[in-house]
Amino acid sequence: MQTLEGHTSWVRAIAFSPDGGTLFSGGQDQTVRLWPLSLLAARVRENRSEHSQPQINQPQIKPPQINSTILTQHDHWVLALACSPDGTLLATASRDQTIGRWQWQDRQGYPRLTAHTAEVTAIAISPDGQLLASASADSTVKLWKLRSGRLVHAFTAHENAVNAVAFSPDGRLLASAGSDRTIRLWNLNMGALADTLTGHAGWVWAIAFSPDSQTLVSGSWASTIKLWQREAR
Repeated sequence: MQTLEGHTSWVRAIAFSPDGGTLFSGGQDQTVRLWPLSLLAARVRENRSEHSQPQINQPQIKPPQINSTILTQHDHWVLALACSPDGTLLATASRDQTIGRWQWQDRQGYPRLTAHTAEVTAIAISPDGQLLASASADSTVKLWKLRSGRLVHAFTAHENAVNAVAFSPDGRLLASAGSDRTIRLWNLNMGALADTLTGHAGWVWAIAFSPDSQTLVSGSWASTIKLWQREAR
């Protein structure tokens, strides 16, 4: 087990780079941190090699430590993170109502996206890396061009805070889940509501598509998980 220390308050979001070499974390200390796991793995191997031969009264081996790189752009808690499929761009969502974007390998920040009027609760990047979806406590879901930051659509069917968003792996649908106990499916080609899924007895807080895009799973504060078959609807 390895413990990474650096944040000074609760850690609210974590994500890997696609190659697994970097871990991203965001917290209530308003920072995003980059952890070089590939460096950590190398140090662990080196440490084990140095202590491979048993010795009398050998001191306890201390786990190797790594320093994180800090990205600071937000003025409030960092609530969500997403890395682009090609691993070059990191998106961050905050309680300050904005979305950050970073060319994280050279620490280059883009201008923040500012169309939401309440905290941004969740973000997701499309499988082709072209679109960014954001969910907010302002009851909206917004769709952006990831690189340019241009707002493409603002979806407004939810009647309460939106807590989660997910793209289908085939890139055809965006799902959003909210405190209105519904899941909304958005047709990305049409930019319109395709379906509303109801049945949860509490706020819907988590959603995910299966790898073949045919099943959507949702989790609720009512302690239930529901599976929805796309072909059957």
